[in-house]
Amino acid sequence: MHCRLSFSFWIFQVLKALESVLDETTKGDSNAEIEFTLKHKINLTNYVAYLSSCETLESLLNTFMSFANYVESLGSGTSYQISLASVSPVLENFNFSEEGNEIHLPGLPSDIYLVSVDPNITALATKTKPKRIKFLASNGKRYEYLVKGNENLNVDAGVMQFLQMAQNYLECPTRTYSVTPLGMFFL
Repeated sequence: MHCRLSFSFWIFQVLKALESVLDETTKGDSNAEIEFTLKHKINLTNYVAYLSSCETLESLLNTFMSFANYVESLGSGTSYQISLASVSPVLENFNFSEEGNEIHLPGLPSDIYLVSVDPNITALATKTKPKRIKFLASNGKRYEYLVKGNENLNVDAGVMQFLQMAQNYLECPTRTYSVTPLGMFFL
């Protein structure tokens, strides 16, 4: 009896947490978030229902393993392309050549400004799905920026400082990038 009560208590706690995550995950304002919701909400909701109906530890473990595999498949694979329009319609339609619309690129001299944004954005296949955006600058060169949303960039800055020191000390080339916070909700 004690084992059954303990099992029920823990499954209730897990389900409560999963329902909360599901509720947050299936909210969205951007086209990409809405697309995710339309594609995955039914499956995620079904897994929560399956988990709530498990009466034995074995059925719970089997269902949870299936659920874990499904969740892992959401973030696996290679990077993929998304359109600028689906992420930022304002940026896609922005007139960079209009008087007063000069946008200077972070980390570059102030006389270099943005001319256009590549219409295809690469979403990297990592947990936080940072976006790689390519900009054409007024000097004719293309610049790539890695954009992350809602993250503490102190870790990134620390890693880049460490790699820069290792590169200088060991004379081994590493690819580093500058970390420039632009605001909480850039994308």
